[in-house]
Amino acid sequence: MCGHASQIRFSRLGQARGGASPGSLDQRSEEENVALSYVYANSCGSQLAVCLVSLFGSGYLVACNTSTAIAEREAAARVETRTFALPKVALYTVVTGAYEKTVPYSCREAYGRGTPIAQSFNVVCYLVTDSDKMAQAASRMGWSPVRLRTSRHPKRQQRETKIVGFAQAELAVLKTYEYVLYHDGHRGPRVHAVHKKLEVFPAETWQCWLHKVISETLQPLLEQRADIVYFGHPDRNTTHEEGLEVRKMKLCSNASLDRVAQLHKTRGYPDNMGLAETAVLARRWNSPALQQAMHGWWDAMVQTNCMRDQLNFEFALWKHKVKSVRKENLDFPFIKLHEHSDPRAIRRRSDARRA
Repeated sequence: MCGHASQIRFSRLGQARGGASPGSLDQRSEEENVALSYVYANSCGSQLAVCLVSLFGSGYLVACNTSTAIAEREAAARVETRTFALPKVALYTVVTGAYEKTVPYSCREAYGRGTPIAQSFNVVCYLVTDSDKMAQAASRMGWSPVRLRTSRHPKRQQRETKIVGFAQAELAVLKTYEYVLYHDGHRGPRVHAVHKKLEVFPAETWQCWLHKVISETLQPLLEQRADIVYFGHPDRNTTHEEGLEVRKMKLCSNASLDRVAQLHKTRGYPDNMGLAETAVLARRWNSPALQQAMHGWWDAMVQTNCMRDQLNFEFALWKHKVKSVRKENLDFPFIKLHEHSDPRAIRRRSDARRA
């Protein structure tokens, strides 16, 4: 594992990508100063893993390399050194009704002091749960537990907390963050998965890879180009296709699925926005436009009485015209670590019916 960063330098480059000059530090606001580039180097065994990060103009680029070439080229353009407050990012997941048996991973090991991500973002993890046992385990692994009351409908409770958590008193702490990452409770950082892009980077710099994909996920929010960033579904491309799959799996009643189709038809939704895998979401948490769209998403689920959230996600974005960025599923920062425990045997019963 990479050691502590040996240096952190924040530099103003003479020329940004696309030909735009970043301007002097004195002329920029504190928020804009976040859009300066910096280089940090981590010692990884016998090799030097250099991560070059630049956040300005055309985007937030993170590139990992195992030589000092990038750092040397960047050093030539360095004109001054300066520190600033790192962007605060809340990361949360929701585990209710014993749908997950364990805390997904150690927040401390993934984002804590000494990790590449900690040099770019101040990440605080919140595990939202209705279980005292889960809350205690999360605390030992670097998460800040948020306790929910036990509900007779834990899956519905999980969905509501995922979608409109900003409206819940228990999650009031998240209002102190502008950027909030969410992932489902059975997911975690892409650290062990074999992935084509990992061929560019040596195995010992997987944390730099994680830094890259999370940084690129947050990029549109930092640049205020979007209020929400999400990822495309790996298998299906339309809400109609998702509805057929949900019907086949019997995950919602036929009547509720008919209501979903009727709602979209009545509103004139063209179903041409693709299909999201909503297991990972990055949001500008306090954006009024974002919150309106999230309320619309949840309201559509309640109105149709189908808790399969992917059926109404794009519909809500389209209806409320929220600024969004859809990324490819290959860039997913959080992979599936295990299957849901399925305490109510919903999927097992569905499999039996289809057999």
